[in-house]
Amino acid sequence: MVLMAMADTNYRFVYVDIGSYGKDCDSTNFKRSTLWTSIQTNMLELPSERPLSGTEGPNVPYFFLGDGGFALNKNKQNQW
Repeated sequence: MVLMAMADTNYRFVYVDIGSYGKDCDSTNFKRSTLWTSIQTNMLELPSERPLSGTEGPNVPYFFLGDGGFALNKNKQNQW
């Protein structure tokens, strides 16, 4: 049984997925999740690129951090 969770910069959980099969790799479980579907269908309102807090540039895209078990992917619309 796999627990996949995402937290924001304030350490608050913003997404939790429980129940995927432990025999499947992390990236497979992620691509079967409602979070992945929301990103791919542009239903998740990801912020636009902007400068890091306290700076005037350059614009930096938002991104998700994961361990080596997750494949690198770019969002079609937002190029993350």
